[in-house]
Amino acid sequence: MSMTFALVPAMRQLRAHYSRKRFMLTLHRLLRLRSEFASYFGAGRSKSRRSGMTRRAASAEQFEQRVLLSGTTQVVSVSSEGTPGNSSSYSPAISADGRFVAFYSYASNLAPGDVPFGTPDIYLRDLQNGVTTLVSTDANGNAGNNGSYFPSLSGDGRFVTFVSDATNLVIGDTNGVADVFVKDMQTGITTRVSVDSAGGEANAYSTQPVMSDDGRYVAYLSLASNLVANDFNGKGDVFVHDLVTGETRLVSLSSTGTAGNAESSAPSLSADGRFISFRSDANNLVPDDTNLAPDVFVRDLQTGVTTRVSVNSAGVESNDLSLGGVISGDGRTVAFYSYSNNLVSDDTNGAPDIFVHDLQSGETTRVSVSSSGAQGFGPSYVPDLSADGRYVSFQSASSNLVNGDVNSASDVFLYDRQTGVTRRVSIQNDGHGNRRDSYQSAISGDGHSVVQYSDDRTLEQGGPSYQRQIFVFTEHAPTSLELSNTTLPENRKVGATIGKLSATDPDSNERLSFSLISGPGSSDNGSFALVGSQLITTASFDYETKSSYSIRVRVTDSVGQTYEQTFEISVTDVNERPVIAGFDTPVTYPAGHAPLLLDSNVTVADPDSADFAGGRLTAKLTLNAESTDLLSIKTFGGVTLSGSDVLVGGIVVGTFSGGSGWSALAIELNSNATRARVQTLLRAIAFSSSSSTPSNLPRTVEVKVTDGDGGVSAPVTKTISI
Repeated sequence: MSMTFALVPAMRQLRAHYSRKRFMLTLHRLLRLRSEFASYFGAGRSKSRRSGMTRRAASAEQFEQRVLLSGTTQVVSVSSEGTPGNSSSYSPAISADGRFVAFYSYASNLAPGDVPFGTPDIYLRDLQNGVTTLVSTDANGNAGNNGSYFPSLSGDGRFVTFVSDATNLVIGDTNGVADVFVKDMQTGITTRVSVDSAGGEANAYSTQPVMSDDGRYVAYLSLASNLVANDFNGKGDVFVHDLVTGETRLVSLSSTGTAGNAESSAPSLSADGRFISFRSDANNLVPDDTNLAPDVFVRDLQTGVTTRVSVNSAGVESNDLSLGGVISGDGRTVAFYSYSNNLVSDDTNGAPDIFVHDLQSGETTRVSVSSSGAQGFGPSYVPDLSADGRYVSFQSASSNLVNGDVNSASDVFLYDRQTGVTRRVSIQNDGHGNRRDSYQSAISGDGHSVVQYSDDRTLEQGGPSYQRQIFVFTEHAPTSLELSNTTLPENRKVGATIGKLSATDPDSNERLSFSLISGPGSSDNGSFALVGSQLITTASFDYETKSSYSIRVRVTDSVGQTYEQTFEISVTDVNERPVIAGFDTPVTYPAGHAPLLLDSNVTVADPDSADFAGGRLTAKLTLNAESTDLLSIKTFGGVTLSGSDVLVGGIVVGTFSGGSGWSALAIELNSNATRARVQTLLRAIAFSSSSSTPSNLPRTVEVKVTDGDGGVSAPVTKTISI
């Protein structure tokens, strides 16, 4: 089966419809297209010349700088047992959810039921469970009796559409040309969709199918003239078939409903099937199409409006070929490649570039650039878009889009329109680039998986021999979060480190960042902060006030994929020492006077001790004490003595000893010594002197208390004047 619509008939048609000048110009472009399609399908393209620039061929021993990137690469064109295909595989497509990859292959060992006719078949690889299934079969599972090509997938991989020359996939296939089919992988039913609205088969071949996410719509190119009424243009047109209603509609129309006057092809569908992009040589689909070159258009099936998107941001048409249009799942953006040099202001490389046109803003930007914005040295082709248009994958022979690209091979790149970062994704798992060409990428809906086919068995080390094989590069999201410690003693200072965050990510060489985010379990985020991966406090915590705090943490990898987890931070109880306050006011003792209370307003606090059992209250003179000085317990405020026992309110709270001269007054406390009783007891301590003429030097008395749990108050002092 031809990889393109027929080149020779196209040239004959040109002579019939155009002037000699226009014919020669278009013939030149068709020849360029032929070369381009050879590149697209990897047929014998030399890599020693890139847009007039010569690069030194890389020998097998040539050193390639290793650039550490995240992501993993695995071979897809393998059997369910992991055996590599024994022949070449092409044209990968990936489901929007990234789980399934479809491709066609000449291999005969990928799945049961493959009859070795020497023609390609369609296969579906489940990346999650590792199963490879033959797709190009009839409803009974019998393999097609001729070649099948160019698969496309529904968003969840349930439906696979493809082209086939086989005549046994459905009953009544008698037209002798390639048709478009849909396989339901759940029911096994195979349906031909390149039919008219009554189910009549096409009278010419159909190809290039694409499918909406829900599997309802299939758009394709057909040279048939009987799929819709009044198709008299004799050109290849784009059609869309509705599998629910059975209706087939012509898409390559102007906004007034006029069919294109030249070939249209390469359709692409938005996720809901409303918008279809396609390329066309027609010059009557929009007004003022005078560039004599293929353009990329978008048709809104709901409003019937056709818009040309291969224009610059001011709406000026391109001045050379524009091809390979794909539309994002949301229908807002279209990516395409173009030989034009007037779509952006600084296009001077003389090579085809990748552009993205925003249908809402009208802006056209070039994306086949390095992360610094430098244009590529070489040609870039075959873009694909993520569902939201953020990520663009494409094939390029440029060597300056990323650092370390010295492999002299065509590579596949991924451009992030949000961050402006360009990454090479045709890489080995150790970070080295491939040594042979990689082609025709397709991207998952989230933009984190890119499939491609390549000659390079080293993309997955130990992979198959140098057959063209299908590979998938996947940026995995982080899968877990851990915090090295989740407990903190109370009363730590602000800025105390709690623990270090770490995450698990299947991708090697991943750069991870951490953040506190709002959401379930984030009620206490405000009491914490992150410094790199270190979790620190922004408050001092008191166990008695609150003992558990909840935070929510997000880890983000280098391409913005995330994982979130809630952590409970426990505040542990620390024995807080008692606090004596209000004991600093000096007092004066008249010589020969009765014992003088040191302080009847002093307070004792201890937030975490119900009693002072095993503790001690001590008072001692530390400066200028004499042997006749005495610290005693005065009957005051409910405090009484019975022998060496001390009672408060008639309850024994401890026993006392000492107090004369240089001997400290010590009261050993029991379990009845509550904070309030200890405070009452402290207020009853008095000073006196048995001398009628004591030294008039001022005394200093020091008081402290232990709570029996290891807490010791800071000593407080008072000056006693004589």
